[in-house]
Amino acid sequence: MSVNKGQLLTLSGRLTAAINTLPTLNHREGGVANRRAIIALAQEILHKATLPEEEWLGDVALLCTMTASRLFLKWGAFDGIPTKGAVAYDSLAEKLKVDASLFRRVGAMLVASKVLRQLGDDHLAHTPRSLIYANSAPHSFLARMFFDETLKSCVFMPDYFDKYHEEPNGPVGCPYTFAEGNSDKSVWEIMDDDPERMRVFMEAMNTVESQMPATGMYDFGWVKGEVAKKTKRMLFVDVGALIYHLRRCLHDYGDEIGINILRHISGAMAPDSRLLIVEQVVDVLPSPMDTHFDFVMMTIGGKERNAKQFEKMAKEAGLRILEIHKKSDTPISVIECAKE
Repeated sequence: MSVNKGQLLTLSGRLTAAINTLPTLNHREGGVANRRAIIALAQEILHKATLPEEEWLGDVALLCTMTASRLFLKWGAFDGIPTKGAVAYDSLAEKLKVDASLFRRVGAMLVASKVLRQLGDDHLAHTPRSLIYANSAPHSFLARMFFDETLKSCVFMPDYFDKYHEEPNGPVGCPYTFAEGNSDKSVWEIMDDDPERMRVFMEAMNTVESQMPATGMYDFGWVKGEVAKKTKRMLFVDVGALIYHLRRCLHDYGDEIGINILRHISGAMAPDSRLLIVEQVVDVLPSPMDTHFDFVMMTIGGKERNAKQFEKMAKEAGLRILEIHKKSDTPISVIECAKE
């Protein structure tokens, strides 16, 4: 089997065009979507250029890179490399009290995957990819959490589904608790038993939330007029309030629990109340990021959903979706609901 040169040429042309339209300040609104398009095209080129029988090599490389990064985090090795300049393998291994031969082999994995740079025969230096792990930077917690919590849960998924045969519905009896050998406990009860584990998890969640902004999508301008008419009425959250705000909550649960949450809110709403559900709304043909997040949520009994799935949940809870508000620079949407 050979690769299709014509497809690669077409994709490379589209990639060049996308790069040419990339703004100089591409971290700002507009540039984010453009950059994601570039990444998607580059990944598609890689996919088309890789033969099916070669795919496993990429899987192994990713697994080994994640493991090597986790070891360097555990040893404090990223912190031991100067932000400018380099350090000798053996010198850093001695300082960290790690076997020199072992340290070099793990470091070589990170050099090969371009997380670190090797200078000469025996010196290590940072790259932009490794600096985000150094000195307790936000992404160091994310890397620790995904390896320690998510990867472990994924390893146990085949055994979990051999036993349960259906998708989990919440934080009790999910792949995470199964992997911990405590299926009768919730995810949060298990984490609460280890304060450091919970701290790392919460720091990781802060990092995720910082990259998924949930503001600027919904216009609250209409509320001003309602306030003038009903000054004694609660605006947010309370029984009979004008607006209920449910932010990044439903994706923690399966459908049964999620619908029950919505029923409770629906029962407290007034006829003119609005429920704003802030969640990721995946496409019917999901993107890689959509499916990655959904798979991660499945480990703790949660679920990412598309618009039709949200509509079904809303209807069963006595609600209807008025509009789904979106912005191009974030995967997060605001689902505006009213009572049926």
